[in-house]
Amino acid sequence: GNATLTAAQIYDGDATADNVTLKIDKSNFDCSNLGSNSVTLTVTGENNKTNTCIAIVTVIDEIPPTANCVNPFTIELDANGTASITEANIDNNSTDNCGIENYSLSQSNFTRTDIGLNTIILTITDTSGRKDTCTVQVTVEDNNTVPEAKCKSATLSLDANGNATLTAAQIYDGDATAD
Repeated sequence: GNATLTAAQIYDGDATADNVTLKIDKSNFDCSNLGSNSVTLTVTGENNKTNTCIAIVTVIDEIPPTANCVNPFTIELDANGTASITEANIDNNSTDNCGIENYSLSQSNFTRTDIGLNTIILTITDTSGRKDTCTVQVTVEDNNTVPEAKCKSATLSLDANGNATLTAAQIYDGDATAD
């Protein structure tokens, strides 16, 4: 996040051929200087006479951020069948030389339709608008759901010995494999 400017970079001439010395009022820049900056160039000739001009120096950040995700991540649905994650749950010390401005998730809310493995993308954006992403495998579990009891009446016929056997499947009014 640092850059150094020399007077020769903003002098529109050849200081050696012109036999002048150059001096600038600001030579070190960092992330706080992103954008346009006025820099004063002082040119001193052989006769010690000086002249100044102002150059606009634009500082840009060309280094993208580095997104880091925790992996894997498990979340459990609540009694209502919902759960949420935040960027803080997924971020694992993402970095940028000038700072991260925004974090966003491709999905943050989950329901029973999301039970199982979900691939979620964390996108980070730095202060210069550059982005990076990482993915995390989010496993959604539902350990709070109480199954619904669906009963139906059944008729049993006694065998020759006067006995009958009742199975749970005979009185369950649903599809046990689907439920």
